[in-house]
Amino acid sequence: MPTVLVVGANRGLGLQFALQYLKKGCNVYGTYRNESAHEAKELLESGAKTFTLDLGDEKSVQAAAEAFGDQPLDILINCAGSAGNGSPKWLDATPDEFMQRFRISSVGPFLTIKSFYPQLKKSGSSLVVNISSNAGSISQNASGGNLTYRTSKAALNMITVDLTRELAPVKIALVAMSPGWVKTKMSAWTGPLEPEEAVTRMVKVIDGLNFSYTGTFIHRDGHAVDY
Repeated sequence: MPTVLVVGANRGLGLQFALQYLKKGCNVYGTYRNESAHEAKELLESGAKTFTLDLGDEKSVQAAAEAFGDQPLDILINCAGSAGNGSPKWLDATPDEFMQRFRISSVGPFLTIKSFYPQLKKSGSSLVVNISSNAGSISQNASGGNLTYRTSKAALNMITVDLTRELAPVKIALVAMSPGWVKTKMSAWTGPLEPEEAVTRMVKVIDGLNFSYTGTFIHRDGHAVDY
């Protein structure tokens, strides 16, 4: 069965990814930040192999890759994020808020791909799923607002597309995936779907992907999202 690494598996969507891939019999690894250990009880008791990883610290990401070892990695799910959508009005946005968003939502996923590149390559046919958002779609932004969150997810989408070109020769596929509006800490516990149902739909879509989907932006229900 595939080896799956879920970054940000202590709660919400990430926890559900870990639990559902465990139920499928996969070899599952889940990460959490030291500061989030109090939220990671269910992950730690799930049977998944776990280690700490802080997306804001490059050395922490590299240490996690070393802890994972040189085994092949078949599926990498970048699911970590910071709670909330940030300042709703652009005049209230600050440079620090921008940089924090980019560090966790854009640079962090890049660092995990970079650090786990040898293991992804060793798989021979691996998949990176970057959990993005419809809010990161430039073409669908008809309302404005939440500027720092939107731009960090748009940057993640560009990283997905750019690395698609770079990594195609070594059979590493990448997709950006939007979970839609889900009841999680990031959405202030609002949304029509529980994390379990949203991830059930996303796992079904992921299971149906092949290399021809690399570079695409996909909704949790499988339809394409315009960048």
